[in-house]
Amino acid sequence: MFAKVITSSARFLRLSPAARLLYYDLGMQADDDGFVEAYTVLRTTGATEADLEELEHSGHVRVCNSDLVTYITDWNRNNLIRKDRYTQSVYHHLLPAKESDYPANEGGQPLVNQRLTQERLGEDRLGKVRLGEVRGPETAPTAAPAPERAVRPTKEQVFDYIRQRDLQVDGERFWSYYEARGWQTQNGKPVDWRKRAAKWSKTERGPVGRIPPAEKAAEQLRAENESSIDEMRRALERMKGEIDDG
Repeated sequence: MFAKVITSSARFLRLSPAARLLYYDLGMQADDDGFVEAYTVLRTTGATEADLEELEHSGHVRVCNSDLVTYITDWNRNNLIRKDRYTQSVYHHLLPAKESDYPANEGGQPLVNQRLTQERLGEDRLGKVRLGEVRGPETAPTAAPAPERAVRPTKEQVFDYIRQRDLQVDGERFWSYYEARGWQTQNGKPVDWRKRAAKWSKTERGPVGRIPPAEKAAEQLRAENESSIDEMRRALERMKGEIDDG
């Protein structure tokens, strides 16, 4: 609300304490264009018109009419107001046609009606950048890495590896098993076929002459079904015998 370049200047510090305090009160009550009804501020704070005249004489304010509507000449140095939060003053017509009409506005600071891209530090800005936080350059989001593609070995590679490692694996069965699955695991990850070949060599799927799990499960199921059928036949025969005896 108040720029140090103004409130720490010799021009401001030479003012009386009452005039300096009035300047702060006027700044707190001013609208978004820097206008304030000084008469109301004088009545509510106990300041005098002499204090207001001292401010005007020093160039800090300009009294616009007999109702003591006052413009704070350094308003745009003290405040930067965002366009979406700016409300035009009812005394907007009293703004000068050019900045040079107010000598205290020297330095090239445009007035509010000429500059609507200002910002006032508020909750919106604090929510985006915390006080003291250093923001680095924005970077584009890193793209997700592409999924690793499965390496599809040839039959010759599989057979050569099994032969060189002397693995007890049916190479044809091994290659057909993973070829049908695209050389991927159930989770869609590439199969490390060399490790899988070594594992096959240690399990019942691998060694030549052993029955793969799927085939073994089918044979076991057939055996269980046949056993159930035989049991049902025996039960029917017993029931038939009981009926004949009766």
